[in-house]
Amino acid sequence: MSEVKLTTEQVLMNKFPANEFVLIKEVSNASGFSRSRSLDYMAINLWESRGLAVIGIEKKGNRGDWQKEMKSPEKQESHFKHCDYFYLLTDKEGVAKLEEIPVTWGWYHIKGGKVFTMKQAPKLSPQPIGRSLMCAMLKRAAFKGDYVHKDTFDSLVEDKVKEKTEKFQDRDRNLRELKELRELVDEFEQSSGIILSGRFWNKYPYGTKIKQVGEAVALILNGKLEEHVKSMERHKRSFELITKTIEEHQEKLNKLL
Repeated sequence: MSEVKLTTEQVLMNKFPANEFVLIKEVSNASGFSRSRSLDYMAINLWESRGLAVIGIEKKGNRGDWQKEMKSPEKQESHFKHCDYFYLLTDKEGVAKLEEIPVTWGWYHIKGGKVFTMKQAPKLSPQPIGRSLMCAMLKRAAFKGDYVHKDTFDSLVEDKVKEKTEKFQDRDRNLRELKELRELVDEFEQSSGIILSGRFWNKYPYGTKIKQVGEAVALILNGKLEEHVKSMERHKRSFELITKTIEEHQEKLNKLL
């Protein structure tokens, strides 16, 4: 069975579970026409005992993008200044090096469907989130364009499980039927002395063919063999009568000569 590959969002949802965090993707730095930049992900902690931390996450998919980011640190300032922690996120090897990560950043790396902390982000001193950014965050959190309802997801999972179960049941049924067929073939070979396996078939003398054997078996099973035997007996009696008649005529000819 092939391994199921999780999306980046699915991996992060495992890292930041819904009972403790709100994970928002593509968060603009402001609401409405004043927005100028977006951050890939923001994870907001919902538990006061855990600090109600705001975690900013910027994903880089290749080395070139990360190098551009290092040359323009001001691009993240509109989100960075409101975060308790800020992380680079990668899912490919060779995108970043540990010594390149800014002292104020951390580094998450996705591998094998899990998030590994390559560098722990330091605790920052964030500025309060303004109303415009708050509205942009709420707008993205409420956006359902790419949302799959839990009931729908559960239904999809149930359908997939059912599909896989039916395939396994079909496989088990085919294996049982194959086993039964093998047992029947073995019994036939043992009782008839005929090996049905193709690689042995040409070893039989007189050019015996599987079709001829099948016809002979059908003849027996259809009850027509007895008719053929009776027909042969009738022909035999006819030949015997003809032979006797010929011998009598031959004897008379011999006397005349």
